[in-house]
Amino acid sequence: MYAALNGPKDYVKLTAAEGAQLHCSPMAPQLHCEVVFDWLQQVL
Repeated sequence: MYAALNGPKDYVKLTAAEGAQLHCSPMAPQLHCEVVFDWLQQVL
């Protein structure tokens, strides 16, 4: 799916050490939101 996206994109791997090893990073919502909103701020 990543390769099929035509717009700007970044691949960020969140790790178990950060508490983000599961789908949607339930143990690290702040980190997940930081990554997503930082990306949105750069793109928009």
